[in-house]
Amino acid sequence: MSQQLTDRRCPYCFAALPAKHELVACPVKSKGDGSECALATPQSIAGEKGICEEHGVALVPHCWYESCRQALPPGWHEVTTTCLAMAGTRNSGKTVYVWMVANLLLTWGRLNGLTVSHYSTESRISFEQRFTRLDPSASLYGSTAPESPGGFRRQVQQEPIMLRIQEAGRSRDHVLVLRDVAGENVQDAAMDREHFRFLVQADGLILLVDPGDARAVRNALDGQVDLHSAGFNPAAVWGNVESLAGSVLGNGARRPPMAVTISKFDLVLAASQVPETPLSEALAGHGLRIHHDPSLDHRAYDLGDADLLDCELRTLCARYLDQPQLVERAQAFGEGRARFFAISSLGTPPVAQRVARHGTPSYRCLDPIKWFLMLAGLVPAA
Repeated sequence: MSQQLTDRRCPYCFAALPAKHELVACPVKSKGDGSECALATPQSIAGEKGICEEHGVALVPHCWYESCRQALPPGWHEVTTTCLAMAGTRNSGKTVYVWMVANLLLTWGRLNGLTVSHYSTESRISFEQRFTRLDPSASLYGSTAPESPGGFRRQVQQEPIMLRIQEAGRSRDHVLVLRDVAGENVQDAAMDREHFRFLVQADGLILLVDPGDARAVRNALDGQVDLHSAGFNPAAVWGNVESLAGSVLGNGARRPPMAVTISKFDLVLAASQVPETPLSEALAGHGLRIHHDPSLDHRAYDLGDADLLDCELRTLCARYLDQPQLVERAQAFGEGRARFFAISSLGTPPVAQRVARHGTPSYRCLDPIKWFLMLAGLVPAA
């Protein structure tokens, strides 16, 4: 790639894109006689005018990266992007969390002078088709489809979630892109380098940690709620991603910042309500930031709140959630490059694998997103 790369990324492989798209293709793949259009596959055309002469239609820019070659969404050259990858074990709550983040961002934007919407009609339809409406009849434990080893083909991968963020006076719209990965993929230390390089080319990575595996939670809630054990160490997932980063980016390259996110935190809070248990003592005291949720209150990312919460959660993970190795990895990752978060997409534990009938009072779901948007310069620090 001879051209200068921008901070705008492909929404599929997360590769940085050149200032001017080099690869284009005709959206009409064949002629009337059934033969293939000369511009059916992405290619570089010197001096092209942006129009297919055979069909009289605009040529579509494509990602330059060889293993991707996806058609870029219309108008992609006019936006800036923050591309986030999400990894976690099976049943760690990725799918429900993505659904909740998309809906909460719409509310957060409305409360804070921003317009948040799906990037296009096509992306909205894709979102609606992918996510079953969360109601008492909806099962929560359908898993993310595994990624196929056959490359970034749309027919075998989940479409990324693309949310447009608009602000009066800002010359260019910003797009938040979210992609999640099936648990069994990140559990494999031999992840395919080309297919999963988007994990380390992202602007940030959200690592979801299921607290249902912790002994303190399981002992306190035994027989009271559904606990689906992943039987996997999230520190090993981080290690697999680190190995992938070394292979793709080089051992000395800067890694994407990491949001270590304890999902389904309602389980931890429920366990803390059981008297005379380790968690009831650890989480005693209303002054802990764990007991507060200011994520929708302000547009700014509250660094004071975030620092206190990060400290509380590191202690919780190391002492009570059986994750000392995760804390050690975060400490070695670099100052300010990893933060700990806690979220609950549902607010309360599900009943018989169904959403509780009284609704979904979420908890701190936007914290990791606001951190990454702050790093991108879209959200101020407070």
